[in-house]
Amino acid sequence: MSFAEHLLGDKLFTEATEALEKNQLLLTGVQKSSSDCFANFHAGRIDYTPYQDTIRTIIDALEQRKICELTYQKIMSDEEKCFSVEPLKIFFHQDTIHLHVMLRKASEEKHYVLLAIHRIQSITITDVCYEIPENFNFDQFFNQNFGVMKYDSFQVTIEFTEFAAAYVDERT
Repeated sequence: MSFAEHLLGDKLFTEATEALEKNQLLLTGVQKSSSDCFANFHAGRIDYTPYQDTIRTIIDALEQRKICELTYQKIMSDEEKCFSVEPLKIFFHQDTIHLHVMLRKASEEKHYVLLAIHRIQSITITDVCYEIPENFNFDQFFNQNFGVMKYDSFQVTIEFTEFAAAYVDERT
């Protein structure tokens, strides 16, 4: 749990920890705490405590497969924008919780978009259902590179040396 503490916020982290501890006691009859064995280092963090209602709303929408109307403010932007979205997946990348959505446009054209959850100003679940596209595969979409940004691919040759070479060698 220590690895997720900074993501969940105090309230949700406490709830999750208590639930795990109760289950451990029920399964083994012994209350143990391994929290002294684990820690998490992060350079700067986002406190997700104020966004727990947003996260819970997103989870409800994902489970019900309902379209959401949301207001979002991009970083460094002075104005908010309203979107109609089909939530696809909540995920964590570089100490930030993201929401991967299919953005619905008035023209019925759809685009995949990433939204930082802490930049969602408001979110409402509609009564309209949606289906996740059959060809949607989160792992193929994101976990085939070192980051979350996806653009047209192009051929490059890179030579890593010393520490960078060892770091890259440990990862796929």
